[in-house]
Amino acid sequence: MLSSYTAVVPLPSGNVIAARHRSGEQALIEADVPSTFLRCVGFDYNILKWTSDLNDDGIRAPYPDVALPVVHPGNIGASAAAILLADAPLTVAFSITGPEKLSVRDQASVLAELLGRDIRVERSRDVRAGDHGTDRAALEPATDVEALTGSRGPSGSGPARTRRRLSEHIHSLR
Repeated sequence: MLSSYTAVVPLPSGNVIAARHRSGEQALIEADVPSTFLRCVGFDYNILKWTSDLNDDGIRAPYPDVALPVVHPGNIGASAAAILLADAPLTVAFSITGPEKLSVRDQASVLAELLGRDIRVERSRDVRAGDHGTDRAALEPATDVEALTGSRGPSGSGPARTRRRLSEHIHSLR
């Protein structure tokens, strides 16, 4: 089951997406269905949701300087394939992370370079959860960010390997 790292990280806000992943895992466990959980932290292709923002006012994010280890979908697929091809079913959970922690600002910086233009990134102060798709789907208060990263402030190691991954999506952002 493709799940989320947040399924096992208590988020003070009661994040809806985390709760859905947690209840999905729990349902399989309670039904005694042999299951393997692939818990991802973040997806590098989430940049595609910024397409309309890039053409308007830039990127607005609740916590643009908080870095999380985003993962490429190919790595998720390779992990799932290895599990499906295993000799015996695995009833375990794997946390899948990317090679480095990246913030929205880090990713936007690489995108700006690839696109050859400036991309403004600002913190959205009036965060409305509905703007993020699902009611209360976004990380809400700083306490959620702290639960995931261990820090309330900016974190990360910079976009060292990001250029190659983001260049795969660049056609969608032009």
